Amino acid sequence: MIQVLDIIAFLLNWINSFFLFMVIGRFLDIKEKIPVKIMAYAFCIPISNIVIFANDITNIIGVLIGFIIFTFIFYRDIWICKLSTVIILYPMIVSINYLAQDTGMQIYFYIISIRELNAENILISTLIHTISLAIAPVIWFSIWQILKRRNIRSISLLNTKMWLMIDGVCLSVFIAVLVTLNFMPDNSWMGYPICLSGIITVFACLYLTLYIADSILTEYQLQTMKKKHKYYEEKIQEEERIRSIYHDMKNHLLVIENQSGTDYAKEIAKKLRMEISDYEDYVHTGNDILDVIIKEKSRMARENDIDFSVTIDFSGVHFIEPLDISTIFGNSIDNAIEATGKLPEEYRTVMIKAGIVHSFVMIVIENTCSDVSERKSGTTKDDKFLHGFGIGNIKKTVEKYNGEYTSECKDKKYTLKILIPFSTERKSVSD
Repeated sequence: MIQVLDIIAFLLNWINSFFLFMVIGRFLDIKEKIPVKIMAYAFCIPISNIVIFANDITNIIGVLIGFIIFTFIFYRDIWICKLSTVIILYPMIVSINYLAQDTGMQIYFYIISIRELNAENILISTLIHTISLAIAPVIWFSIWQILKRRNIRSISLLNTKMWLMIDGVCLSVFIAVLVTLNFMPDNSWMGYPICLSGIITVFACLYLTLYIADSILTEYQLQTMKKKHKYYEEKIQEEERIRSIYHDMKNHLLVIENQSGTDYAKEIAKKLRMEISDYEDYVHTGNDILDVIIKEKSRMARENDIDFSVTIDFSGVHFIEPLDISTIFGNSIDNAIEATGKLPEEYRTVMIKAGIVHSFVMIVIENTCSDVSERKSGTTKDDKFLHGFGIGNIKKTVEKYNGEYTSECKDKKYTLKILIPFSTERKSVSD
């Protein structure tokens, strides 16, 4: 029977590692290669099952160092996401392990103190130990299920400042648990309140993180829906306007033929050129959302007397999410127009090129600029909640697709280049 319980205990350790591994996967994107995933899971086993006792500084600090190395080696997110994952989950790992193992040990010693050490009591103590090992996987499974029901991928929309705010709250729990376990008094149960309160606080922080991320995602989705609605409205209006132009074109041409050279004829010709030029300015990129973005930015450029040139073919790019297209093009073009608008009118030029080149999605945005060598992140716009992500959020979005972002300012020309490996699979925010 004891051997059976030992086998169950071994399986519980593996199950515990699996559920913790899945929880971490809801925060961070693991590198895609299968050998890397296998190595990551193997690395997660000792982290999740390490024995935590009071004043055991070796194991307590060891699991922290191991967890940091684990996240930075096997996951591809930016450093702030990895660090935040450590700050949020580490107190839970050591607190859960400490409470489960110390409770089992206290019960074991209590049984030994009141009963003789015989085969029956050893069986009971082994059973208690096995039951205590079941506590951690049950908790991690519950957390995993909670995160699965929520749109945890929306966390990718959080910028560095928001992560730092969340980390500030969790850091107090992190320090409290770390100090308490390393400098515990003789009575180990005195650490229970700190560990329990730490787990509860981290749960609250997880909920806060999800709430903030979901709020941002909802705003983005609302914007996307408005852009789609605007796109179809504009398409209908465009078709009606084109029909109207063709309907009147014959009459206008007859007037021009009969009154060639007169001011009235010139006025009609000017009016026709304006109507046709508005239609010609409508760039068809192959992506509905991008069409709306380019049309809006083209209007902004005209209002600021900027020479706005666009060559985009996104007809085969279906794997980049609409929100990410808005983030990349919306922010970068806004920055280009804002920087170029500060220059004398004759120097205002923005050029945008995008398409598929040699199995990569290439995006190049160039604009004339001053002698400033690098554009600062951030925003000068009024709506900082929706637009305050800037260059940092563009980089984060590009990294989400394993892409590369580069920029330089040379010879008074600012060039932003983005390369994203082409994929036939469409990513999902609700993944």
